[in-house]
Amino acid sequence: MSKNILNRIKLDTYIKNTFTCRTMCGRIMLISIISIIASFLLSTIIYSVFINNILIEKIGQELLENLNNKVAIIDNYLNNICDNTSKFSLNEELYEIFRNMPEYPNQSFFFNTDKIITRSLLQHFTNQTDVYAAYLITNNFIYGHMQVFQTVPMIQKSDIYKKVSMSNGECVWIPTFQYKDMFLESSNFISTAEDLKLFVLGKKVRFVSIHNIKTEPEEYELPILLLYFKDNFFDKFFTPIDDSFSCTWIIDGQITIYSSSGDVIPLSSAELSNISDKSGMFPTKDKKMLVVYSKSKVTGWNLITVKSITEMVEETYEVIKFTVILTILLAILFSAIVLAIVKRMLSPLKVISNAIVQSGEGNFTLLLEQKGPEEIMSLVNSYNNMNVKINNLLDEIYRTRLSETKTKLLSLQLEMEPHFLFNTLNAINWLAVDREEEDISEMLTTLAGMLRYILSQENEVAKLQKELEWLNSYIRLIKLRFGDDIKFIFDIDENLLDTTVPVMMLQPFIENAIVHGINGYVKNGIVRITGKWHNGVRVFTVQDNGKGMSADEIANIWNKTPMKIGVRNVDMRIKLIYGEIYGVTIESKPGCTKVTISIA
Repeated sequence: MSKNILNRIKLDTYIKNTFTCRTMCGRIMLISIISIIASFLLSTIIYSVFINNILIEKIGQELLENLNNKVAIIDNYLNNICDNTSKFSLNEELYEIFRNMPEYPNQSFFFNTDKIITRSLLQHFTNQTDVYAAYLITNNFIYGHMQVFQTVPMIQKSDIYKKVSMSNGECVWIPTFQYKDMFLESSNFISTAEDLKLFVLGKKVRFVSIHNIKTEPEEYELPILLLYFKDNFFDKFFTPIDDSFSCTWIIDGQITIYSSSGDVIPLSSAELSNISDKSGMFPTKDKKMLVVYSKSKVTGWNLITVKSITEMVEETYEVIKFTVILTILLAILFSAIVLAIVKRMLSPLKVISNAIVQSGEGNFTLLLEQKGPEEIMSLVNSYNNMNVKINNLLDEIYRTRLSETKTKLLSLQLEMEPHFLFNTLNAINWLAVDREEEDISEMLTTLAGMLRYILSQENEVAKLQKELEWLNSYIRLIKLRFGDDIKFIFDIDENLLDTTVPVMMLQPFIENAIVHGINGYVKNGIVRITGKWHNGVRVFTVQDNGKGMSADEIANIWNKTPMKIGVRNVDMRIKLIYGEIYGVTIESKPGCTKVTISIA
């Protein structure tokens, strides 16, 4: 293999180790580069977000100020229209018409009256370019020049008429509606106006005379004035302030009254519900648009301007792009500097690495010279201490294994002792059989079985069924001694037999009942053993009819006296196995002692 190929392989290996995470140098390099890039990008993003927020806030305030000014202009304009309706109610001629209106007017009366009222409506309203149509409506007739087809029943069924009828004489503004949807639902009449989008000013008119301040007779229903406006009425207010990035709408709740662009408002119902009774601004849920709104005091409608946030902050994206490029260039430069520094810092670690390899091969006697920076000296010191401790540990392991060998020998010796014990009991048993001592033989056989059960228990718990069998063996021994002087009564729930209990849980209490409660104190002694479920807890009791115990004796029951060692032992084992809430309790009075054992 040529020298050039070998050099190339070495270079490839060096680059791979340096710029990957396989070596510490590569990892430090990678972490440094990531830290530089992350810090630059994070600061840029935070800065751009901060600038964006300031920019959006400033533009939003300007939009809100413009919108509030436009709302004030529109409100002033609409107030003038409302004032004009008040002037209309001062018409002397119309005052006389409604004051003297016959109870049953004929067609001739309607015809003549319509000409007078239509002329008055034209003078007051329709000569204004904003008013599309004006009507004065009574129960019997619609007065005014018919721009669109309407009849009294059509109007009276409409929401417009109902809303104005419920008013108290104030101006009522009705949002934009489509003529055919409002008036032509049940009509087959085709009108050129059925595609018109209109909004309406409605008002109950009470005509008065400045010469005679009286109203028309109360028995006449007040006529209703309706002024129709096209939805392009608002064009003159909004065209100057809208640009290619924003659009303005006028809405009433969820109803769009006007759109400066003709588009549907790009807001959801939830976003529209954020609009309060005053003015303000908020970003849309997707953060793409800024919503600015203001409420008209005259109509109660909300004016909304929606502006694209993306277009507002477009310039900041150029700053971010420049920063990203600069960050990459700086990262490359800094990487070269870090590489040189890291290689110099890590050279002592190579010495330690070689020493560790020797330790891995079993050479624990090697100790390194302590020199270099404080951190390296600390590492060398730790390595030297490790080798010393490993040597000491090897010595300790040797001694431990020697001790384990001795322990195994002792264990084998102890295994012989139970074997010797059972052989001895068996020899005594056969001696008793030869001498026809049947009671002694039975006691020895029973005792051997009991000892074998105890020595065979490797766990701290056993099935209750096995414990009761062992307990019956113990009771047979007791009966061989006391005969029928003591009676044992068992009342154990069969559902408990397959559950586990601590080994020799009941025996100490039965023994205490016989030795310290019944024997020598009571004839015809009774020991009752019960076991039941109670509220998810297993409860066992051992009760006797012996002499009982005083309060002081019960208080001292946990002392380490021979009589109490078994009681303390059982209680401690129960608490260790099942928890502190379980254990042994004792109740006693003359003629009765009851021990209660509760376990989970």
